[in-house]
Amino acid sequence: MTDDDIPRWTLSEHLKAGEAALAEIQSDVERAASAQPICHHFDECEPTDILHVDRDEIYATVSDHFSTLGVDFAADRLEAWETSSPNFQWLNHRVPSLFEAANEAGLIYCGWTWEPKDRQPISASTVNVINNLSN
Repeated sequence: MTDDDIPRWTLSEHLKAGEAALAEIQSDVERAASAQPICHHFDECEPTDILHVDRDEIYATVSDHFSTLGVDFAADRLEAWETSSPNFQWLNHRVPSLFEAANEAGLIYCGWTWEPKDRQPISASTVNVINNLSN
């Protein structure tokens, strides 16, 4: 694996990381009490050259399928967004369904981040999200 390679977690590893993230989210009582933006992160099994292909076109059916799962897929960024109050039931439903859908679509599910406004994200992801602070 090179420094640029994103590690691939098993579903079990995603769920374990998700449990740790949920514990941290619950410590932010004010924000955890309401639905917040959640970003699901993906990578390509076979990288495309975005200078020569249109990811929106390539992943049109993926976008439609992810929509039926309750998330909005942004093909250009390989992200899927939802607004939710994550809990253990959400974790054990959402993560396996997106993990499986990603595999079927030739994508790698990299995990999710809870991203309320004006604070650092809480991550259960192999992708390092540095900062989304809005001032």
